[in-house]
Amino acid sequence: MEGSKEALEEVAREFVALYGRDAWKMLRDRAAVADEYGDNLQAKAWREIAAIVSAARSPGRPSANINLRRGAILARTIG
Repeated sequence: MEGSKEALEEVAREFVALYGRDAWKMLRDRAAVADEYGDNLQAKAWREIAAIVSAARSPGRPSANINLRRGAILARTIG
């Protein structure tokens, strides 16, 4: 299960790198589209990723230690 959490966090980082402050909205929109198509599993995954982004943006919350800043992916790749 830990690998799944790490994968979701990686996707969250990628969305923040691509969309910045709009990442949360983009993820919620994707969940809504998946709901419209009846794809409950995909909708749940998009919501979980959106929750990671939301939690990381909220100081003082337990999961706020996730590094979602722009460039985190690049720094991790070359560092």
